[in-house]
Amino acid sequence: GAAHHAFTFLVNRYGEDTVRAVLREMSRGPDFPVAFTAAVGLPPEAFLRDFSRYVRLRGFQGGRLLRAPEPSATPAQQE
Repeated sequence: GAAHHAFTFLVNRYGEDTVRAVLREMSRGPDFPVAFTAAVGLPPEAFLRDFSRYVRLRGFQGGRLLRAPEPSATPAQQE
């Protein structure tokens, strides 16, 4: 879902080392927003704005179909 895409965006944009740095910061005691800001260099709200912009510009090609598409008629069925 959206969390997977946000995580992928985070890794692609800032790298695995940054994700590990967030976890390392959190292990020292700060809550997530403080640890994220220290490791990434911007607050989570700014990251969410960047991610939202990315999704809108990309047209969000992820996701899954909720039901199978209707089968299309073959030429023989159309006559």
